[in-house]
Amino acid sequence: AAFNEMYRVLKKGGELVTVDVDKPSTLLGKLIGLSRYHVKEIRDNMKVPLELLLTEAGFKNIKVLKKKWGIFSYIRAVKTG
Repeated sequence: AAFNEMYRVLKKGGELVTVDVDKPSTLLGKLIGLSRYHVKEIRDNMKVPLELLLTEAGFKNIKVLKKKWGIFSYIRAVKTG
């Protein structure tokens, strides 16, 4: 529902940039990622890829810009319609 509202209020061509907790890809990411076993919100977040939620909200041109510390992904999505 939140991404639907973000899509609604963006102008055509507007961009959403967000940070998501992703699957760890480095040793540091794995150490930080240990918290996902103890924090319900992080566990729930890992169940559905953010890209899927953004697509369902209507966003296009969804790209992972970079990963930070092997666990945080910066994602950009565009409202084209």
